Amino acid sequence: MLLFYLVGIPEISFSLDIQIWNIIELHMISNIG
Repeated sequence: MLLFYLVGIPEISFSLDIQIWNIIELHMISNIG
């Protein structure tokens, strides 16, 4: 993720961060359930 910021494409890295957090949340919810 830092690579994208260093390259200077914050929009792409930001969208990737959101997708990764969504996946993490789904995994956590499925593990709890």
